[in-house]
Amino acid sequence: MSTIAEQATTQLASSIPNRASTISHDLANKVITVEVMVAQAPDSGTITISAPPVALPSGIWTVYWDLVVTTPGLVAQFGSPGIALSTKSPLPAKVTVVNSPAAVSSQRWALQLGNEVSDVNTLDYGIGIDWSSAGATHTIPALVPAFEDPTIVVVKDPKDPPG
Repeated sequence: MSTIAEQATTQLASSIPNRASTISHDLANKVITVEVMVAQAPDSGTITISAPPVALPSGIWTVYWDLVVTTPGLVAQFGSPGIALSTKSPLPAKVTVVNSPAAVSSQRWALQLGNEVSDVNTLDYGIGIDWSSAGATHTIPALVPAFEDPTIVVVKDPKDPPG
């Protein structure tokens, strides 16, 4: 795992064409790492942000979102609020925020959640990104998801007995 000292303040893309976002679970340390992919369409200049839904097993987990820019010449970093849980709906029963979303660096955000659910449920979240290309700087508005299904799915541990 990267340390804070290894994180860049902004990320300028090298060539990573059409790479899909990934998610990894470190079961021993209860850490989930999500790649947030940022790309710019060459013809329209439109920014696309994608991240896979997060599956949150039972227990206390730290979730990291790492920004990956895939378009050469595009510079992007997490803006305000970075990662933010939706205020539209309350947390599912038996899900708690242990540590609120916080910047680790401009390229990484972290959130710690506790999950003791007995039924599957979801949490919505938004991503804030600041980006620049060809000398113009832009901000994607706070809490406006820029991809289809920005969710954290909370799931019962498959080893738990039913009920």
